[in-house]
Amino acid sequence: MRNDRGMTLLELLVVMAIIAAVTGVAVGLIKRRDKGLLLETNARLVRASLRLARNAAVNSGVGSLVRLDREDLAVEAAIVEQAGVWHFEDDRGSRGMRVDGGTIDEGGKLGRCLEVTGGEVDLGSYPWFDAVYGFRLGFWMQLAESEAGSLASRGGVFRLSLDREGGLEAELGLGGAQPDRVRVSTGPHLIAPGRWTHVALLYDGVAIRIEVDHVLRAERRESRPLVREPKAHLALGGAGDGIKARWDEVRYDAILEAEREVFSVGIDVAEDSDLLVHLDGQGRLDPRFHHRPVRLVLMTDAVEEGAEPETEVIIVELSGAIR
Repeated sequence: MRNDRGMTLLELLVVMAIIAAVTGVAVGLIKRRDKGLLLETNARLVRASLRLARNAAVNSGVGSLVRLDREDLAVEAAIVEQAGVWHFEDDRGSRGMRVDGGTIDEGGKLGRCLEVTGGEVDLGSYPWFDAVYGFRLGFWMQLAESEAGSLASRGGVFRLSLDREGGLEAELGLGGAQPDRVRVSTGPHLIAPGRWTHVALLYDGVAIRIEVDHVLRAERRESRPLVREPKAHLALGGAGDGIKARWDEVRYDAILEAEREVFSVGIDVAEDSDLLVHLDGQGRLDPRFHHRPVRLVLMTDAVEEGAEPETEVIIVELSGAIR
């Protein structure tokens, strides 16, 4: 039987703190003129972040991601946690979460499903829904008739809507220095009545994406954190603009920041470096985001004017192997 406990955020933070402390001591012992050793030490920190994220992804079966921040010169490991899954075989989801609204119907995509004839279905408000750094919401849906309305929302954090042409629009509340509402739209004719279609809305702190039947249909680059609404409810449909449809296999994953470590003075991220590593639940590069190995490149400042900087290349293979 698979262990679904996985590596907790607290455990990951403790391990990362130990690695950071050891690395900090090592870096403190390195003289500025020894750029090669300084580069190697910081590259080890990146590899350690990748290994921890990969182990966490495998243990949880959900996934994880690692980011290189070129502006702040840091490496950031983030863990994806399965916040909720609803199969609609009964009126409860994972962790015993109740479903308030709609009716259980036999004609689902996989077994039973949730049928909604307008209005809103409340999936609850829980602390683990509050994903500041990103989320992934995915579900199967079967539209009863061509109409516009809300498909899913979580307070002012996000809303996913359908227009009359069968296109999708996502609206997210982003914080930071200039908080505002950001919209991303697909083209028309993606959602047709009577046909089961898989829809997903993703935000990973790099881009907002809308996928239909596992194909990317819209994308907008963003890096700001989501607005905080800890008590916001996750809902299907809408209180004033709900649609007639069936939902099945709803899954909501929350991205939680695990640790962020700033590189030593004298270390930079190369211009030709990849910046993001998405790992799937088996620890491999997630094929939704990667079609080739990922290449992360750190570099040093030139020791003398006109001298070439030293570089360290870290490769993540499609299998998830790190070298």
